[in-house]
Amino acid sequence: MPQNQASFTALATAYMRAAHQLLEAKPLLFDDPVALPLLGPEASKNIQDTADHYRTPEILALRTRIILRSQFTEDRLAAQSREESGNISSSVRVSIHSH
Repeated sequence: MPQNQASFTALATAYMRAAHQLLEAKPLLFDDPVALPLLGPEASKNIQDTADHYRTPEILALRTRIILRSQFTEDRLAAQSREESGNISSSVRVSIHSH
């Protein structure tokens, strides 16, 4: 893969996440404000023009898997961040009270 160029897998995943934003009914399973801007101004038109492809059973299953995995990852990162925040707060309180 050339340097400074996204891999096929990264681009395909971004397109699936963007297609979810454009083609699925609201509320979405996964809100992704980054995918479409990351892909550039033509992405929305490309997805709309090939919407039938994104709605085939095979692609819908793949897109659903990607979206669920993305949401799971975001949820785990948020939980870890809350845990670390709580641990830091506890450490600060102990430190303050011990002095």
